[in-house]
Amino acid sequence: MRMNVKARMRWMVLGALVVIGIGLAAPSAWALGPGAPPVIQWATVEVVNTGAGGAPQLWAGIALEVPGGDVPVYVQSVTVTIPGGGTFTLPFVVDDLYPWREYNLNLTTVGVVGFPSGTYTFTVTDTAGGVNTAIDDLGPTAGLPAPSWISVSGLVPVPTSAGMVYLLNLSATPTPTVSWASVPGAATHRLRVRDALNNVDLFSRYIGSNTSLTLPSGVMVPGRRYVIRVDAYDHPNEGNCSTPPYTCQDANARSRTWINVMTQGPEI
Repeated sequence: MRMNVKARMRWMVLGALVVIGIGLAAPSAWALGPGAPPVIQWATVEVVNTGAGGAPQLWAGIALEVPGGDVPVYVQSVTVTIPGGGTFTLPFVVDDLYPWREYNLNLTTVGVVGFPSGTYTFTVTDTAGGVNTAIDDLGPTAGLPAPSWISVSGLVPVPTSAGMVYLLNLSATPTPTVSWASVPGAATHRLRVRDALNNVDLFSRYIGSNTSLTLPSGVMVPGRRYVIRVDAYDHPNEGNCSTPPYTCQDANARSRTWINVMTQGPEI
């Protein structure tokens, strides 16, 4: 079958677009392997007290990015080696709304006894043989107590068959103030407002030793469910990493408490 010049040009353009589409759909070779291993956003080991009535537990976590590709597809393994030996694989945690991806493991539940102090080494390997590492030092600690209470101005408690529900009328209180109990040994606090449906932060701020903060207008909207959460840390440098080999967060212990809030509105 013979094609005229215009038809051949149309087929050439279509073929070029298909090639470009394939190139955009798959990560470039340079995005993987020894020359471009996964990027480590942060790595940390902390003694965590969730405030749920249990004992503090030892957690390890790391956040990654694969330039040009998806983390769970192109990361082969993530491990952490604890002081004195013992290597554990960290499972992937799904969170599609962040530009990186997290791997977390409760080391207490997999048999680590106590909170071994020293250097924890994270090793990330991609599917093309690229390897990156990060370290975090855990100092001696018994953990932090969780804040014993948290309150939000304007909340109205409503008893239901499933327990207490807390409602907030944003028309009456557009900028509520969040307050919480002081935590002995805490050097900084982080206030977070999270979407209860997607479990992602809508507002996050580190506020030092203060125990209250007034939220800006617009953080919450009517007809939604939120988790307002306070994290306390035993070191002021909670969230920074150095250059390679990525010595990361200095906090040894973290505790948290939260309250569930529903804002009054038609969509509830």
